[in-house]
Parts: sequence; C-alpha cells; structure tokens
Amino acid sequence: MQMAPGDINLSRPGTDLKRALLEAAFDQLDTEGLTRVSVRAAARRLEIPYPAAARQFASRKTLLTEMATATLRELMQRIGDARAGSPPGGEQWRAVGAAAFEYATRAPHRYALCWRFDEMSADDARWRAAGDELCALLRDVLAVRPCDIGDPLVAAGSLLQGYVALRHCGAIALAV
Repeated sequence: MQMAPGDINLSRPGTDLKRALLEAAFDQLDTEGLTRVSVRAAARRLEIPYPAAARQFASRKTLLTEMATATLRELMQRIGDARAGSPPGGEQWRAVGAAAFEYATRAPHRYALCWRFDEMSADDARWRAAGDELCALLRDVLAVRPCDIGDPLVAAGSLLQGYVALRHCGAIALAV
C-alpha cells in the first residue's frame, strides 16, 4: 500500500516512515530521474518535516544505497524467475538477458541507479551482499566457476550493462 502525502502521522506508532520515504524517493526517481532524488525531496513529497526524514536516512547517499539495494533484489528476482523457466545453457542466458533488458527498459532510472557506484555507500553490507548475490547468480547461469575477478559487483554489472546496451542499439536481436 503506497502512502499518500499527508497520510503519515509521525506520532502514530507503526507508521513505517522509512518505507514511505523509499516509496516517495522511488516515485521521484521514476518520474524525474536520479539528480532530483534527495531525502529533503522525499520529505516534501510526503509533507513531513525534513528532520523526521533525516532520522531515517542521514544523507542522500544512504537513501540511494537503500534504493539500489532494493532495486538489485528486484532485478535478481526477475532474473531468477527467468532462469527457473528456462533450460540450462544458451537458452537460459537468453532468458536472463531478456529479463534484464525488460527491466532496464521498463524502469531505466532504477536500473541505472544499480550501477552508479559513485552514489553508493561502498561499506554498506546489505548493498554489497545484494551485489555479490547477483554476481553469483550470473556466474551460475553462465556456468563460470568463482575466480578472482576483483570486484564481483563490477563484473556482474559489466556483463548486464554490456548485454542491455547491445540490445538497445540493436546489435543483439532476441526473440524470447
């Protein structure tokens, strides 16, 4: 259930202010792009005082890191579903690629946020764990054994970004 501006009663126990702020920030991201997202903007959208929002997200970076973590998890769910419905090998990779492409096309700002490492809190354990899980999933789909590839999230992001970019420019045609 999405909360509308004015629906948040800061004195009412059980109000999930953090969730409401994330929803407001995602709405802003989807409609106006990354540069417009901030803790202050989310507070304005919800018509709550900025200090209340800042208690949930101390900075824009912490807000964006939380958003990127949620987006990576959503993307992994879609990739996992596509993988589960496909036989191993090339068909599975095509299905996974198609799922990533569809997500990147449907939610371009969210997809792009996943790869904006400069906007993230690099020490955030949940964000790093989500990235590691995505890398492990892609390694499994491609049947690649773990190796020292430096930063697994950069490797996973490079693979997906390359595929999505090639699909966008028409270099890869896919009928799935």
